[in-house]
Amino acid sequence: MPTAPNNTRDKTPAGVQHLEGQSKYYLVSITSSQWGDVFAWLPDNTQLLVRSSWAPITGNIVSSLVNFATAKVANLFGNDNITLVSKRLTAQEWQGAEPLDVQLQLHFFATLDAGIEVIEPLKRLMKMALPRKRGTDTSDSFLVAPGPIAQIFGDKSQADPQHGDRINVYIGNFCRLTDVFVSSISGIDFLGKLSTDGIPMEAVCTVVFRTLFAPIAEDIDDYFSAPSIGGTGFGAPSYPD
Repeated sequence: MPTAPNNTRDKTPAGVQHLEGQSKYYLVSITSSQWGDVFAWLPDNTQLLVRSSWAPITGNIVSSLVNFATAKVANLFGNDNITLVSKRLTAQEWQGAEPLDVQLQLHFFATLDAGIEVIEPLKRLMKMALPRKRGTDTSDSFLVAPGPIAQIFGDKSQADPQHGDRINVYIGNFCRLTDVFVSSISGIDFLGKLSTDGIPMEAVCTVVFRTLFAPIAEDIDDYFSAPSIGGTGFGAPSYPD
């Protein structure tokens, strides 16, 4: 499991505290080298989005110039309806892939301690999505960006532990996304049930995680490794019994 300076990371997991007889793989586990771990019960729906960008092979400018020139020539022969557009010119060309998104609808509810089971996991998720101060000096106005730092050259698996935040997401025992960042947190909803000390007992939110790099075909086997289809599974971060 990722490690980080002791002064920034609470080792106590937030969210689910007791498995209540359920398998530890029936969890979404979110690990952060800066803010600690968050555990939530596996939602009914997990949505992934893979995107590739395509565009006409001729390009809009080229097509427009060719059609303009053709129209001028056609006018000389008294025909205003001739263009050089053909089916072949509508062929699409791959422009690039985009990072993979995973959307999770997380549900937190308290069985013993509303603070650590409901409030703390939401706080950690929001911290993962937001920049932080560079140091303890209050006069230092510079901020550190959230999430991992892209290593363009060298070993991309290593991020600076003093500045970057290595965020990994484990979904059950079949999906693992490493070096992701929190793209958005929406629909944060405290559901009106309070503990005796006035803390919400239940909350929901929708979190979108995005990979730092656009995936390629060879990455897919690294993302998915279910034991039932010949993989070994990923296990899960260390979890107290």
